[in-house]
Amino acid sequence: MPQGLQVWDAAGNLTLQVSDRLARILGIVQTGAVDGSIAHAGFLTGTPFFIQRATQTGGAMPAKIGIDGTTLSWSYSTGAPVKLNTMIVYGVF
Repeated sequence: MPQGLQVWDAAGNLTLQVSDRLARILGIVQTGAVDGSIAHAGFLTGTPFFIQRATQTGGAMPAKIGIDGTTLSWSYSTGAPVKLNTMIVYGVF
């Protein structure tokens, strides 16, 4: 008989079990509307991911965001008339 954590909702549907992959947020960075990067050793502890969200309206968010090894970097298009400060939430699952 299998053992481990299993969670069901009120309708009896299995919603979570030990074999599921769960996200772990490592941090949040504000771009300051300029190209940049940060390093975080936590990226090596799982499969990295990021989510971006503009903190204002009326401009361009970073055109390129990527994670390479322990470094998260972002850059804006050179032709963007107004660059938006963008919040990037990053983590691993």
